[in-house]
Amino acid sequence: MKQYDIAAYIWPSYTGKEPRARQFWEQGIGEWQSVLSAEKRTEDQILPRKPLWGTVDEADPAVIEFQIKEALRHGVNVFIYDWYWYDRRPFLEQCLDEGFLGAKNNTDMQAYFVSSALSR
Repeated sequence: MKQYDIAAYIWPSYTGKEPRARQFWEQGIGEWQSVLSAEKRTEDQILPRKPLWGTVDEADPAVIEFQIKEALRHGVNVFIYDWYWYDRRPFLEQCLDEGFLGAKNNTDMQAYFVSSALSR
């Protein structure tokens, strides 16, 4: 039987460590602000669920170690990190640089990094 890879795409905005992100999420908790404040606009709309693990900081290596362990346990063996440039320098890189690369078990997970440029 052929072995398949199962990947999860990581949007690296679930941290408040990027000062320039305050223009988008003024509460200083990154994308969690959008998730927690989401309101239905139509009756049919499905909102994101509240986070089961809480509003964790994905720039914390201990959080990513847990997420790697859980992903592997459920068959996900690849993380694809979206990696941004904004205003001519890296943006939202803490989840990758501090979180994933700082996790003790990061070699257990395959990782790919996709670069995107945001314009200002």
